[in-house]
Amino acid sequence: VDQFGLQPVPDAWKDSTHGRGSETAWKRYYNYRSRVEDIADVDKLSEDDDGYLDYKYLKEWQQEVELRSEEYMATDVEWHWTPKLGNLTWEDYEQLRSAEYYAHVWSPFAIPHAIELEHRYHGRARYRSFEFFTFWGYRLIDFEDESTIDSDRFKNICSNCYEDDVLRQDIIKESHMNNNTSSKIRKFLYGTDSDESKAITCSDMNLWLMLFASMGTTDPDLDTDPNDCDHGYAWCPSRDKEMKQKLYDLGASEGNDPRANPNGPIEDYYPSGCGWLKHRLLQITGNLGPVTQHYQPPTIKDAGGYDENYQLWMDRKAKYQAKVDRLKNDTEFMDRLIQRYQNPRDSMLVCMKWFKISSSSYDQDVNYDEACWSDSDSDDNIE
Repeated sequence: VDQFGLQPVPDAWKDSTHGRGSETAWKRYYNYRSRVEDIADVDKLSEDDDGYLDYKYLKEWQQEVELRSEEYMATDVEWHWTPKLGNLTWEDYEQLRSAEYYAHVWSPFAIPHAIELEHRYHGRARYRSFEFFTFWGYRLIDFEDESTIDSDRFKNICSNCYEDDVLRQDIIKESHMNNNTSSKIRKFLYGTDSDESKAITCSDMNLWLMLFASMGTTDPDLDTDPNDCDHGYAWCPSRDKEMKQKLYDLGASEGNDPRANPNGPIEDYYPSGCGWLKHRLLQITGNLGPVTQHYQPPTIKDAGGYDENYQLWMDRKAKYQAKVDRLKNDTEFMDRLIQRYQNPRDSMLVCMKWFKISSSSYDQDVNYDEACWSDSDSDDNIE
């Protein structure tokens, strides 16, 4: 406890925590944290090392989190964290293509708990497409439970990706970023999620901002990672004439935005929106403002590769796929006919009838079973 600078659990809720940890739990905690902090010791690198660019990037990340900690955390409580960069892929010098961020956040109190965080980003421009995904996740480490120490089962917080690199439509998943997750993390880290704990440590909104910063997303607006690694969709109400008019009529202005003065002419009214991740944070913490409460999620028309011919192309693609599926079903039906009629002549006659029905009614729903064989399988009926 003393070696890592942990504080006693505050008197206000020390009796409600699940004990202060057994001797076995604290031994596991000491061994694990010592190992993690030794691996993450970036000061072992120098400018002459091959990994110096990564080292420089990590040092800047650490400095940003320190600044965020001073801004978001209560004065008397430190943010205990240990960062680690995974694989970094550089397109050109200082142009990041892919990044993996890992970190451990330790309870600042004498509670043998830690949270391991993971964030991955990939963005690569191709000739006619763009590869993109970003992901944030976490796992809880309770040193009383040995099975949680080396587990690799991370839980998703949120993510975004392009499933179609040409269309570039945002596929956002954010359902696990909610109040239940926030409460779970706060209880695990601080021992309680009471209002008193928020006053002593940080608000829910600042807790999320610290968690994201500890995963490399130090931008307060949560729009990008360092090196302009963009997280995808951003809602821009000033680009939508109907939305802009609606907000202007409502007199909506958020914060001290000088470009969103509803008292001037509408030509000078440009309300700022927000990215999907910032909106989710504002939503779950009850901090949506006069403008952001009208946020619109992305549609297919917001995709970077969408144009007026896209839907026509998609409809045509669906039509051809339906024909392919129909042909597949027809082939399977043909096999059933041949298997049923062992006599070659019977098989030939039924198949000829099937071809006649199929070709004349291709765009209709046809019950082949009823059409090709009737109540009896006599030669007369087949003919």
